[in-house]
Amino acid sequence: MTDLDLSAPLRIHGGRARREPRVSVVGPITEADLALMAQPLTSSPPAVQTLRDSHHRLARCLAAGMTPAQAGAQTGYSQSRISILQADASFRDLIEVYRRQVSLEAAQYTDVALGNMVLGERLINESLEAIAERDEPLPLGDLRIVREIVADRQDRFGFPKQSVNHNVNHGFAEKLAAARRRANEATRPTGGLIEGEALPHPSPPKEPVT
Repeated sequence: MTDLDLSAPLRIHGGRARREPRVSVVGPITEADLALMAQPLTSSPPAVQTLRDSHHRLARCLAAGMTPAQAGAQTGYSQSRISILQADASFRDLIEVYRRQVSLEAAQYTDVALGNMVLGERLINESLEAIAERDEPLPLGDLRIVREIVADRQDRFGFPKQSVNHNVNHGFAEKLAAARRRANEATRPTGGLIEGEALPHPSPPKEPVT
């Protein structure tokens, strides 16, 4: 073992002299040592030993789709700590467990919501059929509810209200005009004029061809 003498002056800190550093050479530097020194220094955070309740709350927030900032505001974790936890394998597995649970709950909610929608439409249909079987017509106040149901279905199935009203009114006007023309033709006397009808203008005489 060879001692290296460091003769650099020492500074006094806090009134006490620092101990003189000594460097010892324990052996020659080999090519393996140089290859090891060329590798970058890496430090990995310690793995999570125990998953606490706060870890579960954070995992549920992240599994529900929150950003790290939103999850940190809900749980009190800093962004740097959340980043460290997200790099931990145990914590990632915990997030995946809650993510599958959220997906299952979402699927169950969708099934229940669709079932309620079908049940509601069936009840509406049964009510409308019972109303249609009545001998007496509905009061105008009750017809407003039926009209709202029909208008809602028009919007859902792509039938705009304005277009439907325009087509109905236009077709009714054409039918009414056609009925009036037929009535006038039926009451017109043969070879005569209807009272109040203007006389036709006579055609000018044609000049003889020379």
